[in-house]
Amino acid sequence: MERLLRLWLAPWTAGAWFDDEAVFRQFLARRHGLLERLRMALLVLAVACLLIGMVLDHRPMMLLTTVPLVLVLAISLAMGRIEAATDGQDHTKQ
Repeated sequence: MERLLRLWLAPWTAGAWFDDEAVFRQFLARRHGLLERLRMALLVLAVACLLIGMVLDHRPMMLLTTVPLVLVLAISLAMGRIEAATDGQDHTKQ
């Protein structure tokens, strides 16, 4: 269970479970690509919520925009950690 959580929630710390450094870097590159696509979809969702809220003059819809934006922030932080691990920086320190 710990391995699964680490691979999904903190992939930059999962280097010990890979035998080859190149395989670990490929895994990080794939995860980075997935997070890029997810981040872009969330940004599109946020823009859609904002535009629909403005057109319909519906304030709760505009406030709903904050949910995908908070997720985008969290994904961006994770992507930064993945990029640091891919570049070979020390990713074990907080």
